[in-house]
Amino acid sequence: MNIIEKIKVFWHDSDETNLQAVKGSKGRFDLLLGSLLVGVLLYDDGMWSFSYSDEYKAQNKYEPLVNFPNLNQVYKSDQLWPFFASRLPGVSELNEEERKNPDVLALLKKYGRHVITNPYKLVAL
Repeated sequence: MNIIEKIKVFWHDSDETNLQAVKGSKGRFDLLLGSLLVGVLLYDDGMWSFSYSDEYKAQNKYEPLVNFPNLNQVYKSDQLWPFFASRLPGVSELNEEERKNPDVLALLKKYGRHVITNPYKLVAL
């Protein structure tokens, strides 16, 4: 597999993420800002969802995330949103096994907790 094919495993032409998870898998991640639960990212057999926590909706210190402007909406997508995908390393940073079998849930659990570009933590449950 050449480098372009490897990159296409992670990104498709519209610049949206096209990461895959193991078929039939499920995952939950809490998005935190300090000790404040911002929201919950769920994955269930091909579908992602993100919703804000009641705790976050009740506060008025922080604005909604740019990609998720409506506090009361449950966002759904068959692709991982760039806000979360940006937490994943590039293809060249993955080990051989991760490149062969790129499971987005496993990669988020391993690499997604902290990033230097924002103050949020993504905690796998």
